[in-house]
Amino acid sequence: MNPMGTQPDQPTHLSDVTLCACSNLRAAARSLTRAYDRALEPSGLRLNQFTILSVLGVGAPNTISGLAQTLGMEQTTLTRNAQLLERDGLLSIEPDADDSRARRMDLTAEGKRRLKRAMPLWRAMQARVDGAVGEGGVVALVDSARRAWSAAG
Repeated sequence: MNPMGTQPDQPTHLSDVTLCACSNLRAAARSLTRAYDRALEPSGLRLNQFTILSVLGVGAPNTISGLAQTLGMEQTTLTRNAQLLERDGLLSIEPDADDSRARRMDLTAEGKRRLKRAMPLWRAMQARVDGAVGEGGVVALVDSARRAWSAAG
């Protein structure tokens, strides 16, 4: 025991727990995800679906492994989400012409239409968040989150 009568391996103040970076980032992510999902609802897309379609729409790597790396997702999670988008006719998944082990994803015409419908909804929500955190706040939040993610290894 230390002089204050507490165990050194236990929190000594409520702030020790409430300032946990991981807990706070997870809570913020859940809240923001719900808000973006509500904003995107008229398009019929959820945030994860919108993210996959929009990143493919701007020319990001279109293999499962490349896109998973770009998005910081597990390949199995991306595969599951991509299969649902394929089922809904929003993207196609085919073997890559250059590497038969890789699978390539491309937006379908319907995927492009849905993305076009969703984009102004996403931009409006993004502007709301930017307004809430102040000028440059979203960039600072993303930068801080990426540094924390990198530090966690």
